Amino acid sequence: MKNLMCFFLCLGLYLLLPSAKAGEATQRNEILGRYAAKDLALPPTPPKVGFQNFIMTSLARLLLKQDLAAVSANILREDFQPWLTGTDIAIAGSLCKRVGDYDFIMMGMLHMAYADEEAGQTLLTPEARHKLRHVLLYEKGNKHHIKFRLKNCLPIKIKDTENHILMTETARYLTNQLLHKEALKAGAPSDEYDNDKNGFEDWFLEHLSEFLRLDFDELNSRPYQGYTMIALATLHTYAEGPRVKLMTRMILDYLSAKTAIQTMGLRRHTPFRRRLENLDPKDFLQVDTAMSWYLFHVGNNRVYAGAETAEVDDYMFLMAAVDRYEMPSQLRDIFYNLQQPLFQTIHGRDPEAYYLSPSFLLTAGGRHRHVFGYFTKENSVLAVPTTIIPRSQGTNTKEVFALRGPEKWSKRNNLCVAANFACGSHLSVPASAQESAEVVGAWTFYRTKDFQLAVYRKGERAFWEVQEPGNYEVFKQSVLKNNATDFSEKGVNTYVTSDGRRIEFDWSQKKLSVNPIVSIDGVKTLANFKDWPLAEGDLIQSAGDGLIKITPPGSSRSLTLDGRDIHQPKRFED
Repeated sequence: MKNLMCFFLCLGLYLLLPSAKAGEATQRNEILGRYAAKDLALPPTPPKVGFQNFIMTSLARLLLKQDLAAVSANILREDFQPWLTGTDIAIAGSLCKRVGDYDFIMMGMLHMAYADEEAGQTLLTPEARHKLRHVLLYEKGNKHHIKFRLKNCLPIKIKDTENHILMTETARYLTNQLLHKEALKAGAPSDEYDNDKNGFEDWFLEHLSEFLRLDFDELNSRPYQGYTMIALATLHTYAEGPRVKLMTRMILDYLSAKTAIQTMGLRRHTPFRRRLENLDPKDFLQVDTAMSWYLFHVGNNRVYAGAETAEVDDYMFLMAAVDRYEMPSQLRDIFYNLQQPLFQTIHGRDPEAYYLSPSFLLTAGGRHRHVFGYFTKENSVLAVPTTIIPRSQGTNTKEVFALRGPEKWSKRNNLCVAANFACGSHLSVPASAQESAEVVGAWTFYRTKDFQLAVYRKGERAFWEVQEPGNYEVFKQSVLKNNATDFSEKGVNTYVTSDGRRIEFDWSQKKLSVNPIVSIDGVKTLANFKDWPLAEGDLIQSAGDGLIKITPPGSSRSLTLDGRDIHQPKRFED
């Protein structure tokens, strides 16, 4: 499924095409053609075995209008029957077990059903169409999937996870649309499937608006964020309710802006929730499914510089190819054509901090937060090392400068980051930078292709200043001159950057709720993370009330997303 050679060959077409839109159309047909040429995969079995190949090979044939009879016959197989949407879970062996995850399959089948609908119901046989709409897409009406029960185990209902709720409710909303049209055509309209009359429209708008006010509970989730993106983009593509359609586009725009600030070449190493098993991936793109979705919508393979060894999720890429979300061009440019540095903090559910420069990305590793996870640790917010990811190389923490923080991951507060400055503990230096190291007392200076770096170490603790490549000697002498005194291992220290800014920091801060950056140029920072606004910085501004303003650097067009009134969401470019 992950055929990199073919993938990058297809992706290279972008450099040869006159416009991103033309490139997307060509690439869409390339990947559809690839999967239409594969054997038609059998329908999936519980919990979701084989669902990606089934969706890709079936959907590709429908959209290219090939082997249509075979697709219908596949849908009509007697052994293809639905099972439960929502979480698939097993606790204490088979004692507490729920076979779920059917909502994953529904996302692809919605595209199949709507492809047939938009083709005038000419792609599927009447029997296959009926089974798809009335049997396989069984979530309908207005009884929402929020919680589930583990029979024979817990007497209470448990709230399902964010991505499962969103996928299931997207399937319900869009299936209602199809069935409402079908009932109208038959002359027997029913309010059950009218999303406006049954109250679903307002419920969904309220649910969606929370993402603009609070961000996502599943923070940068590995591997689930990609499936959240698919649900939002599918809803945006087919929703006929103008407010729901607009609200989902606004959420996708916000996420695109956030992703632009937290990635370098679509590589990121951010704090995330969920899955402890993914805390130390082999590379930054491992199980980070959202990046393959963005790869299509960014529309230029230069964003993947230095990541040629990374695995790309073809399913996410194909699903991006068939949705109709268009990333604003001023956001797309940030991914591969940034001209000036940006500093950004985000605090929806948990604090994040980023300094994105044209040649490198400095990312705070976040702080640990325990989240109840059905008696596991898989749902907690996990802090990763603070890292510098260069533009030209580096796909894992061994290949980049990193401040790992405490060895016990549950004690990590890796949020000591300001513009081009970071502090922490347990420094690791990539082998590629060792040759350039110049030691001056407690300082070590490095010169790389993408940046110059001054590192101060004391015991396990360290801090650094990172700058774009420039006059190395001037940089080094400025750092040494501005910081002639020693730094204390405990308490608050003051560092003066090479360009004269004064940063007070406490690199011994152990409280996970307290910001280690104390002040910048005499201005106190917000000490407690709970007081941080949703977004503050050079790209995104929001107080967390549903109003988000995005101002790309060097662009004359700022983007305003106003979801404060769910009955009148507004999106406009200044």
